[in-house]
Amino acid sequence: MIKNKRTILIVEDEPVNRKILTKFLEDQYEIAEASNGADAWDILSVRYAEFSAVLLDLRMPVMDGYAVLAKMQEAKIEELPVIVITSAVDDKSEQQALNKGAWDFITKPFNPQILLTRLNNAVARSQLAGFERLQYLSEHDELTGLYSRSKMFAETNLLFQKHADEEFLFIRVDIDHFSLFNTSFGEGEGNKLLKFLADKIESIAGTCQYSVCGRMNADVFCICASYDDDVSVLDSKVEELQAAVLAYREDYRLEISVGVCRMEDRTLGADDYYLRANMASQKCKDRYDQHLAYYDETSVQRLTEELAITAEMQKALDEEQFVVYLQPKFDLTVERACGAEALIRWLHPEKGLVSPGVFIPVFERNGFISKLDYYVWKKTCALLKKWLGMGIQPYPVSVNISRISLYNPQLPELLKGLVKEFEIPPYLLQLEITESAYMTNPGLMKETIAALHEAGFTILMDDFGSGYSSLNTLKEIDMDVLKVDMKFLPIGEEVGRAEIILSSVIKMANWLGMHVVVEGVETRQQRDFLEGAGCDCVQGFFYSRPIPAAEYEEKYIDSLVGEENGRTSESSADCAAPRHNLTILVIDDNEFDRAVLLENFKMFYHIQMCESAEEALAYLRHNKNKVRLMLVDNVMPGMSGMEFLRYCREDEDLNAIPKIMITANDTVADQVEAFHEGAYDYITKPFQKEIVVARVKHVMEVICNTTLYD
Repeated sequence: MIKNKRTILIVEDEPVNRKILTKFLEDQYEIAEASNGADAWDILSVRYAEFSAVLLDLRMPVMDGYAVLAKMQEAKIEELPVIVITSAVDDKSEQQALNKGAWDFITKPFNPQILLTRLNNAVARSQLAGFERLQYLSEHDELTGLYSRSKMFAETNLLFQKHADEEFLFIRVDIDHFSLFNTSFGEGEGNKLLKFLADKIESIAGTCQYSVCGRMNADVFCICASYDDDVSVLDSKVEELQAAVLAYREDYRLEISVGVCRMEDRTLGADDYYLRANMASQKCKDRYDQHLAYYDETSVQRLTEELAITAEMQKALDEEQFVVYLQPKFDLTVERACGAEALIRWLHPEKGLVSPGVFIPVFERNGFISKLDYYVWKKTCALLKKWLGMGIQPYPVSVNISRISLYNPQLPELLKGLVKEFEIPPYLLQLEITESAYMTNPGLMKETIAALHEAGFTILMDDFGSGYSSLNTLKEIDMDVLKVDMKFLPIGEEVGRAEIILSSVIKMANWLGMHVVVEGVETRQQRDFLEGAGCDCVQGFFYSRPIPAAEYEEKYIDSLVGEENGRTSESSADCAAPRHNLTILVIDDNEFDRAVLLENFKMFYHIQMCESAEEALAYLRHNKNKVRLMLVDNVMPGMSGMEFLRYCREDEDLNAIPKIMITANDTVADQVEAFHEGAYDYITKPFQKEIVVARVKHVMEVICNTTLYD
């Protein structure tokens, strides 16, 4: 008796035929039976791996053999041998069965020896095919068909040693933040992207005289390829590959990092060169302007330092070695602090103060940055709660949201939980999001920003101008504050075009209703230029480096105790300090009308109120760069509104500021005269809120579009 006999499934509607077949085969096989195709499929759909072969009749009730074959094809059960048994002897039936995946064809009545021989042959072929498939899968990546890691290394070593006279490069390619793409679009879309990249990499390898390529893991691919000392060819291929990846999706910015190592030492193996190419690839991580880097000896030192940082990071967090520093933001109109940005420093017990430029990139690569983010948010909330407990209204403090934290679907809930825990209003904890993070996935970012806005948070776009800057971004993104990078304006005497660009960006952001903070201000020259360009708030070493929280508290918080009344708006035009970058100047002698306009617009703009045209001109002498719109009453003591419009027409700077005439006189003649003297629009009293808001908004949009596109 044969031990551990294989099992076959006999699918036949005639009981007599099943009995005969069982008698023929039971000495060598375990037998399972099904009387029709439906019963057979019920068994095979869940237990096909238990069987070594199927004997399948074609003509049966309920479901015939052709339908069973079709279902097996759909389910990709292709490795299980199916031998068709039928009384039909025509070529058409045989061909149809073979086309649907049958392995062999036997006609009734059965010849026992032929039946057994064909069955054994089919089972043997299946075993061989299974072995070959296992061998293929052990050497190839199932998703892309490229070599697996072990096979790639083995083939690289063979190629490298076989062609001793050739020069070779080992190239490592991966997709930046691929896990975030998977999170955003799902594993299915992630697999499609990997297959797309695999095809591109295989095409690049195919252009070289000698090459192999493979998938190492996840989104990491490698190529070993010969070259003729001209690396510029590789440079161009990497640029083409980046362009193809960038164009893969219009709604998500994809970028690659490519590390290259010259294979100059024949005593080293493929795994050694892979590690070196991996070190090289880290040089261009999160660098919008660099996608290719070559290995050198400094890469070894960098990896060693990175491993040391990684080994200590959790302990440092647990022991609170990370310390929050605050860099003040200053209001240029009054030369005083108006907020701060929370930054992190690592106070190492042995190494002292570690620069964030050393550890932050490491944390961004290994994902630890999300834990550090939360740590900073919590520490900042604790500071704000402390200051509120001192009986003062502190300035807002902004915290950074890393790309990884930004893609956490629980981000709004985490932040809402923190402000609730520490009992602070959300507007005091401002959130800085980098422009590059927004550009990566605008759709998802809009949803997240909307949820944060709904929760009451103020959102800042950080690092505008550092790489991805787009005027279209200014139009589409729903941010409250634009943080402009001072890289727009280099330090030095000659600024020229950069000066014009920065001024335009500030002006466009203001017209779009976004407040502006310029960071990186280091010189008096830069500070004075920004004041003239209409920037109200700056941040940088010119005013203060990042300082410990205790020092910030001593310099900028303690002084607020007992001075709360001094921070409110003052009646004098010369002393007013706008709370927003976007200022509307209201000129009206009627106190009630001024109050109505203030109530309608105070949540969106800084409203500067003047009781007469003369007072307005006094204010404008020092603040005309701040004003973005003027609402002018016509009938006032002294200079009338119409006379004010004529005066402004003679001054180039004042003429450029849009004006809306407001008056109780709605005659056609007065309206025509107002438009002739330079008014953009005309609003009659008594005010109807919907009309006033719509017309002011319309003028803002007209000027904004003119600024953006003309």
